[in-house]
Amino acid sequence: MIAIVPVGNEFGVSLPFDEILVQKIRSMPQRRWDKEKRLWRFKPTLANFEYLEKWFPDAEWSQEAETAYDASLGRSQKRE
Repeated sequence: MIAIVPVGNEFGVSLPFDEILVQKIRSMPQRRWDKEKRLWRFKPTLANFEYLEKWFPDAEWSQEAETAYDASLGRSQKRE
């Protein structure tokens, strides 16, 4: 399962090890590996959220991630 969760003032992507998934996340701008939490961290920018939505359409988004994405879009309704 791929999950997008809050990590401090950033967000994280937790995913199973799979070389294809790792290549996709490594091509994401402004991401970094958090060795301690064992997830990829990123800043909550519109570009990053759109990248995740495009490449990981089946990811589980936490409520905090949904809210931050909606705020970055400047809208209040949920993503479709």
